[in-house]
Amino acid sequence: MSSKILAEVLEKLVNDFRKGCTICPNGRNAWQIDLGQSYKDYGFIDDYADFVGVTVLAPVESLPNSGLAGFVDTEEMFKGYQQLDSGLAVPNHIASLSGLPHHDYKGPATLRILLGTLTPRIMRGDE
Repeated sequence: MSSKILAEVLEKLVNDFRKGCTICPNGRNAWQIDLGQSYKDYGFIDDYADFVGVTVLAPVESLPNSGLAGFVDTEEMFKGYQQLDSGLAVPNHIASLSGLPHHDYKGPATLRILLGTLTPRIMRGDE
């Protein structure tokens, strides 16, 4: 598990995400991104299994009108998350391992999340 590859995957996510949406660090809405699937989609097959089920949060100002969204208690569900300077929120161990600058994630009390998981392939329009 390489911290350099992790940082690269997170930076690729930000770049792909920004093509279709703006990350808003204090957004009241968010997309969920599966880090393991992102590894796989970016071709890092050897390491993807270590990150399957790890949720990366991309806070945004608004979500599309289509799709099913739910509300979650941010303090409870994302306790122990760190926000990278890019705006993505990740679990503590991911932030530390990546070596990227980060701080405690202080999202809104209630966060509206689009249910389902966004992947790099979807962000790029491959699916």
